[in-house]
Parts: sequence; C-alpha cells; structure tokens
Amino acid sequence: MNNKTIVYILFTVFSSVTLLLVSFIAFLFITQTKPYAVVTDSMSPTINKGDAVFARRVNPSELRLGDIVTVNFNNGSGSFTHRIVRIDTKNALIYTKGDKNLSQDPKPSAFSQIVGRMWFSLPLLGSLSMALGSKNFLVFIAIMAVLLVSARIIITARKKAKAGGGKDTA
Repeated sequence: MNNKTIVYILFTVFSSVTLLLVSFIAFLFITQTKPYAVVTDSMSPTINKGDAVFARRVNPSELRLGDIVTVNFNNGSGSFTHRIVRIDTKNALIYTKGDKNLSQDPKPSAFSQIVGRMWFSLPLLGSLSMALGSKNFLVFIAIMAVLLVSARIIITARKKAKAGGGKDTA
C-alpha cells in the first residue's frame, strides 16, 4: 500500500467520522436532547460509569415513579441522573435514588431543577465524551486534521507536477 492510498483512507475515515458526528449533533439539537456523561456507578447496573445519558425536556406533570431523570444540583455546580422514588406535587418536589445506592438522595429536588427524563443511553460514550473534551485530545485532533489536509494538498500537487506541471495550456 503506497502513501497516497494511506492518506486517502485516513482522509475518508476522518471525513466520515466528522459527518457522523455532525449528523448526531444535529439530531440532538432537533430533538432538544442534552447529553450527559455518567461519572459514577450510582445507577449501575442500569447505567454504568462512562455511559452517556440523553435527556429530553419533560413537563413535571408527565413524570412517573421509576422514571430516570437528570437533575441540576441546588448550587448549579453540575447534575446527576437518578430514578424517581417519590413525587410531591403539592410542593413541586421529586425524591430520587441511584439504583446502586442503599438509600434515597438526602435532599429532594425542585421541579425547576429537572433537566429532563432519560430518553436513551449509550454505553461508554460518556468516557469518549470526557476524553474528547480534554484540551490535549482537541489539540491532537486539530494537528491530525492539519496533517491530513496538508498531505492531501502535497499529493495532489505532486500528481499535477508529474502530469504536466499543473499549468493550464489554454
């Protein structure tokens, strides 16, 4: 396999992955779904550390016992995804518990803190998401993109040079 073929394959793979990611992000935007990386095993075995949870907005009146919801912390420092074990409609509160936890969460959450109900989850995608979010990985991807595009330009220029100098003869 020559260098031109390797660069072409790498460029095709990189382009395909980029197209898939853009399509998936557009799907999430259209469906108003927010992704969250799971950072603990509190919901295992239903949802494991490193999975990605996708939550969609929900009207609190549609919530039911047993629903898995993503909720913002009181202080706004982050969020968690747990199962609803009690709903207090009078005070607009939900009580949650991680499936693996022995007891329910210490404090209830207000309806206003609910980000959404889990629509689906994808195994290990949360770990990938966390890696993709790191600065070192983003720099690596940017460098790879520049190298692939540069290699493509050089190969095209060499091909034109061998075929007649790459100048117009009109």
